[in-house]
Amino acid sequence: MDEEQVLVRNWKAAQALPISIDLIAAAKQELDLLAQVDRHPCLYGGPVLLRAIERYENFWLPLLDSEGKVAEEGLPLIPPLDCDWVWHCHRLNPVQYAKDCDKLYGRILDTPVVNPAERETATDATRTLWQSKFQDEPYEVDISEARDALVVQKQDCDGGNEALPTVIPSNVANRITYNLVDAVSRQKSFYYQVSQPHVVQNQFLQSAAQRYKGFLYLFTRNNGTFLVPTYDVDIMWHAHQRSATAYSRDCISILKWVLEHDDTDSDRGEGQKLNTGFKDTCKLWENTYGTIYVKAGAMYRGDQPLLAQPPPVLEDPDFTNRKLVCLEQQQQHSYLTERRTVQVCLVLIGARNVPTRQTEPTLFVRLKVLNKCKSFELDTYEVPTSSDPVWRRVFMMRFEVGTEGLILQLHSSRMGMFSSGSKLLGEANLTWATLLASPSLSIRTWLPLSKRNFFGISSSAQATIELDISASVTPPVIAPYLLRAVKAQDNDLHGSLQKTQENHPLTSRIVLDHADREIFFVQAQSAGNANARQWALYDGGVQLTVVKNSQDDQWHLRPEFKLQGYLGFPVRLLAGRKLDYEVKGATVEEEAGFVTVIRYTLDYPLGKSTALFNTRSGAMEVTAEESVPLVVLLSTIISISVVDMLGTTIPSPPKISRTNFKGKPNRNEWGSVVMERAGNEKSDLAQKLANYNLLNYQFWWDMPFLYWCASFYSNPLILSYRQAYEQGALLGDGRTAN
Repeated sequence: MDEEQVLVRNWKAAQALPISIDLIAAAKQELDLLAQVDRHPCLYGGPVLLRAIERYENFWLPLLDSEGKVAEEGLPLIPPLDCDWVWHCHRLNPVQYAKDCDKLYGRILDTPVVNPAERETATDATRTLWQSKFQDEPYEVDISEARDALVVQKQDCDGGNEALPTVIPSNVANRITYNLVDAVSRQKSFYYQVSQPHVVQNQFLQSAAQRYKGFLYLFTRNNGTFLVPTYDVDIMWHAHQRSATAYSRDCISILKWVLEHDDTDSDRGEGQKLNTGFKDTCKLWENTYGTIYVKAGAMYRGDQPLLAQPPPVLEDPDFTNRKLVCLEQQQQHSYLTERRTVQVCLVLIGARNVPTRQTEPTLFVRLKVLNKCKSFELDTYEVPTSSDPVWRRVFMMRFEVGTEGLILQLHSSRMGMFSSGSKLLGEANLTWATLLASPSLSIRTWLPLSKRNFFGISSSAQATIELDISASVTPPVIAPYLLRAVKAQDNDLHGSLQKTQENHPLTSRIVLDHADREIFFVQAQSAGNANARQWALYDGGVQLTVVKNSQDDQWHLRPEFKLQGYLGFPVRLLAGRKLDYEVKGATVEEEAGFVTVIRYTLDYPLGKSTALFNTRSGAMEVTAEESVPLVVLLSTIISISVVDMLGTTIPSPPKISRTNFKGKPNRNEWGSVVMERAGNEKSDLAQKLANYNLLNYQFWWDMPFLYWCASFYSNPLILSYRQAYEQGALLGDGRTAN
């Protein structure tokens, strides 16, 4: 049996492992629980968690013990949310959970995975049973009121973190020896890592279930190596442990022992146990299955961003005044072009059958896309020419689905990869459709290149050159809208506004989408004093005030906002890049001009970043659940206000006549290709400039401001400050141009 057959046999053996529960159904219930808990972060620590532990030990476990056998014959018992969360974290240490259950009840307490169609009925039955046994303790407790005051980390007046109590008071029964407070604390950041929209899709979960079986199989061949799961595998591992009896039975059947789940290590630093264990897992996985362990959409995202400010006091707690914004959200899908993206992990391992005669001294591989972003070129480093070169280069990227796939070209070069004299030895296509058709959403293959001789003509005399690649993909998801504003001629009026005050002239903006199509035409006229500009939106139902802090010499970098009125769910505007847009280590200058829009909804009571815009460049990113017209208005009027209050310190930007403007798709559509940021990657301008040829393909909000302006307005290599200010349509910096 050759090596490839052994690898295939190993994978088949892994997929044949006996798992006695529906992993995908269990994973969906797990993810739903994590999402519910995340809406009530008081369950991560403090008094609410302490009471949840008390209820779990004194009410839920005794109920499960006394009624569990009856429940097994009918509908399963459903715990209330707070007890379910503590129970989940307890079971993630399966050995300790079994010990605690055996000590207290003489057996492992468990309940089967509930059928979603029966969940409501089962919950009602459990509530009735609970109330009949515990008349003085409600089945459900109201934890929504604790949302503002009881969070894991409260921001004090100095911006520091105030730790909440973590010691269980003496009046709480403490028969369980396992430290449940610490167990919960270790899991509080897990949901952030798995909360991306592709994770809940069936295709991704099916792939994760396969990889979990592959992960379990590694333990049958392991000689004591500390194995580390990727996050898709960890979802399934947690889901399996939620059925404690089945997990114990399956582990003994497969491994002859109950596999411990060690979540106590969190240090990912070089040389640390977690880092070393992951590298060892990657090697063992590849040696066992011949595939690459690293997976698109399953890797560490970095530390969870902290809340910038506590949630606002809800003026409209019933959220009854949201019809206008909801209507905008429904209508905008009819005139905005939907963007759908996939995450791709490409590992370029090596090549074979490369002709060495008449080939230049070095080899490199160039990546291009099949459609849309025709100028995109990403080159590997060069290696000496040989018949079997090796790169082992990992690329994490995000692509619009319309790019269709990658072109992989093998080049030989004498003068370096940027030389026009490199020779194309062959190329091949890798389409997203191919990756999405794979049950595992991944492939490991030798990719044959089109044969070429050195005159560029196909030749059957040459052996076929092949690239050794591994690639994985996530299911497509809806991506945020990308828009940018440019200044239009002030006299290009629609008749909606007139110049009523000489000191406050009319300003016009053309708003373009990611493909340079005109979407909006905005006209605005400000009024106010030297230190503030006031605006009325939606027929006066909403008021926005942009305030100049006269005590701050750089107020224009971080203006203050006051947004009042009803816009559906509450909205807050924060200067800088916050929450999902946070860039660790960024300077005040790098944050200049950015404004994050945060919505507070029933699903995200502590806030979700739904839009980001830059008042200097006019760039905007808006999620599908946010109102695009609202963000366009906010971005435009804040920019106008800042410029207006600054006076004449900024050169006047170029104007575009709307009648002469022709919106047409750009051959390099904005956002078609984006290089993924590494977890906890910090802002490093020098490093970005060192990778100069990739700057256009960073997240727009992580690019140097001047370079972003240069890319969109005249495409020179580097613009001077004056040129950038003059060509960036919306300017709010205020520094005098040189």
